[in-house]
Amino acid sequence: MSSQAQTSQAAAHGRFRLGLGLGSRTMTESVFGVPYERPIARLREFLVALRSLLETGGAEFTGETLTARTSMPAAVPGADPAPQVLVAATAPQALRVTGELADGPLPLPAGPLTLGEHIVPEITAAAERAGRPAPRGVAFVAEVVTDDVAAAREAAPARPPSTTGCRPTGGWTRT
Repeated sequence: MSSQAQTSQAAAHGRFRLGLGLGSRTMTESVFGVPYERPIARLREFLVALRSLLETGGAEFTGETLTARTSMPAAVPGADPAPQVLVAATAPQALRVTGELADGPLPLPAGPLTLGEHIVPEITAAAERAGRPAPRGVAFVAEVVTDDVAAAREAAPARPPSTTGCRPTGGWTRT
């Protein structure tokens, strides 16, 4: 994954962001043959190894759930700076690991209230404890392009409570 991310970073001239997720039990076990045990520990170890590969071009890591060692340099020319790593995280433990080791979260789905009261404070505190800069995430906003506004409003679900009463949080990108 490091080589793919670095190649994408070089092709995007430094504008690539790598988005990761914990995956599901079904995908992890049946497709990849990896037991879906201790996903937060695996996330932590994966991010430690990945950061080393992205930032130094090498890894010497042995954890409880994975091992990463490079026998030769794994840096890709032109992949500067190292790609930002974003993690699909909304649960407290995943947010803490993301704040400590990643550049920010991909909190889908999360409305402004959930972002402002739960996700941003949790991940920002974790980043501060780890001595890392304040994380920048990507908030997904559902939108519709239509020439029949009334029909779109009627078809849309009622606005969930988590999307009301909160102003946008600084440092986040809307997509």
